[in-house]
Amino acid sequence: SGQSREYYIPLGSGSTTKSDFEDITSSDTIIDPVNYPNIKEAYFIASLKNPTQNGAVEAQLFNVTDKHLVWGSHVVMNGPAVQTVTSNKITLDKGAKLYRVQLKSTLGFNASLDNAKIRIITE
Repeated sequence: SGQSREYYIPLGSGSTTKSDFEDITSSDTIIDPVNYPNIKEAYFIASLKNPTQNGAVEAQLFNVTDKHLVWGSHVVMNGPAVQTVTSNKITLDKGAKLYRVQLKSTLGFNASLDNAKIRIITE
């Protein structure tokens, strides 16, 4: 029809106190781009919480099936206690792949991820 559409794929929530990336297995989601014809853009969106405001909170999307980081998905929240951050454009690999969010707190304080999602825009 020539009109763009938006899709949101929920990835879930989780938390960590680790200063290295921790797998948030509750975010595991299988995505096959064939279900979203003519993808124009895709983004990783993470609502992050850093209650103590010590250090930064980082999140990224990982392709578990092919064992690699989703390029462009790394996001950082530095300062506020709560913030929703959106990645640069990401590319979803062809075929049904298992994706997982990875989370870290740079100084090892409690950090959490709420309502992570992938936003897909089709044309």
